[in-house]
Amino acid sequence: MTLTSLDAAEITSWLTRVTQTIDRSLREPLRTEAIRVLREGLDNTKVGLPILTQLALLDDCLRVAHLAIEADGNIETDELARVADLVRIAAPKYFAVMPRYEAFGDGAETPAEVERFLKTHRADASAYGYTHASAWRGLHLTRTVEQSTRNAAPLREYERMLARVMDEVFAGRASE
Repeated sequence: MTLTSLDAAEITSWLTRVTQTIDRSLREPLRTEAIRVLREGLDNTKVGLPILTQLALLDDCLRVAHLAIEADGNIETDELARVADLVRIAAPKYFAVMPRYEAFGDGAETPAEVERFLKTHRADASAYGYTHASAWRGLHLTRTVEQSTRNAAPLREYERMLARVMDEVFAGRASE
């Protein structure tokens, strides 16, 4: 089976669809608790559930990208290029909420900026950074929705996207 390349349109559509489903599905008191958990480590940031959901989902996708890119011990430019659209979507969202991503106020448009964003995320021990203790917030959120509402769609969509990110990175290794 040949998959099409993971592009910005697919990522944006997925992110919007899953975020809207989660936003519509979570009711009180689970909604307030989810917001509290997702805000941990963001100091006094007053963003709502949709933005926090997107950060959680994107952080998990970035984690998978890091794991896949670093799996063989080599970081190849073509692997970075295959996750560039993911980074281009994540960078302005990170910038909007977290001051430490200020350098990405204009996004991550060039290959050098994509690489710099991934390095920043990889070294980041703050909320939604790769080395933060509260990893996989997107997974926990989608599981909460599935368990509390019996709606497994966000969890299934989440799992599919993580597999897509991994497949995208590994796509260039098939011929090696």
